Amino acid sequence: QTDAAINPGNSGGALVDAGGRLIGINTAIFSKSGGYQGIGFAVPINMARSIMDGILATGEITRGWMGLSFQDLDKALADAFALPETRGALVNEVLADSPAERAGISRGDVVVSFGGRPVSDAIDLRRSIALAPVGSSIEVGVQRERQRLTFDVPVEAYETEFTYTSEDAGESSALEGIAVEELDRRTAERIGLKPQTRGVIVKDIVSRSPAAQSGLRPGDAILEINRETVDGVAKFKRLLQELEGKPLVLLLSRGGALYYLSLPS
Repeated sequence: QTDAAINPGNSGGALVDAGGRLIGINTAIFSKSGGYQGIGFAVPINMARSIMDGILATGEITRGWMGLSFQDLDKALADAFALPETRGALVNEVLADSPAERAGISRGDVVVSFGGRPVSDAIDLRRSIALAPVGSSIEVGVQRERQRLTFDVPVEAYETEFTYTSEDAGESSALEGIAVEELDRRTAERIGLKPQTRGVIVKDIVSRSPAAQSGLRPGDAILEINRETVDGVAKFKRLLQELEGKPLVLLLSRGGALYYLSLPS
């Protein structure tokens, strides 16, 4: 967040400091007047640089993954885990056969350093893991029952399928302009579904697309198309190709409730 003047249309432009050094890429403003008066937002340049380097090296964006789930610490949790402060990230789940589990990290550990750098909170750790080079091994420092331990944890690629339907469906598709991702176990539980539920999650949607105008929203889980189960991204794309030009009836999960949404052809 910055209070530097960012005008509408400056998204993608440079945010520089008083010495002319590039420190961020402008992304958005919040302004009641519609002008530059207000709050500006930018992507930190170290994050943008990491993404750029990845695209130049491999032609795609990859995210690091260690198989950890974690949360912020408050004063009560810090006291319970015998920590002098609330800095760090409390591990609340370690996925089976993940890099973190194989390295020796356990639920209840508090991650206090990553690659030799102190970890301030869960967001800091999540960003650090995502930007860590895939294939590298990072030293992770944890606090465990008053002991300070370190583990060398390999960084694997975060596997996800993400596709815009316009790449695979014709322009007449009622679902053109949405981006979907595989519905995994954790996401299913978070939105009130059984862990084994299959489907896809709407990650993004073009605001003026037919689907958006019909009421589809980011965060919706698509479970069926025309009464046929959607068991993943591949099935989703196949159904769209088979049903191109036809009216669609989607079974959605939104806010823990199931309902049908009709989209015209």
